[in-house]
Amino acid sequence: MTTTKKIIGMELLRRPLGLIRKRSVNDSIANIKSTVDACQRTSWSQDSATTNNRANVSNQIVDRKVIPTMQMSARDKAEKKAEAKQLKLCIEFILEECRMILPGIQALFGFQLIAVFNERFNQLAIFDKEVHLAAIFFTVTSVGLLMGPAAYHRLTSPHSMPPALCSIGTRLVCTGMAMLMISISLDIYLVTNMILESKYAGIICGAIVLIFFSTVWYVYPLISKHEHRHKNEGVSTPVAL
Repeated sequence: MTTTKKIIGMELLRRPLGLIRKRSVNDSIANIKSTVDACQRTSWSQDSATTNNRANVSNQIVDRKVIPTMQMSARDKAEKKAEAKQLKLCIEFILEECRMILPGIQALFGFQLIAVFNERFNQLAIFDKEVHLAAIFFTVTSVGLLMGPAAYHRLTSPHSMPPALCSIGTRLVCTGMAMLMISISLDIYLVTNMILESKYAGIICGAIVLIFFSTVWYVYPLISKHEHRHKNEGVSTPVAL
């Protein structure tokens, strides 16, 4: 009886130890699983954070690259619009100035042609006739030069404003006015010679008219341009005290 009791007691003692061992193993497994899950979650969160940081950095880089290009493109567009507007105004001014000058030249050319068929013209000396012929040629040259900007615009680009037209038109107008100035001076010489019957008086009057037109049409505008440019340079560049 004592031996059986001992065996039963030992069995009873073994059973709780087995249960305890099983529970400890299960708890350790559960702890391991929880730690693994926690590690995975932290790794996932770190990966998502790194991906978010990379995305933010890439977005910042793209923004840094895109925003200046957008600003530069906007500035370029504004500058191009301003240049196109300025070019359009320049060409319109040139064409309008040609329209203002041409009627007077055409009237002068008509009077020069009519004078040839006058009876008094046959009484002139050969030199005076040659002077009148030279004046007619200068007038014709002036008409051709002043009509040049319109012809250039029509033939090169009738539906747009070519940039070269501004500089070419300015040269043509200035040269055409110089030809007109010489033609008027020659006619003044001829008329003064016929009225006063003195070539010296005709030469003096023609020279005075030539100097007057040169001063009003060329010298004074160039001086004003130089002064205006000098004032702009003085305003733009500050003086160091």
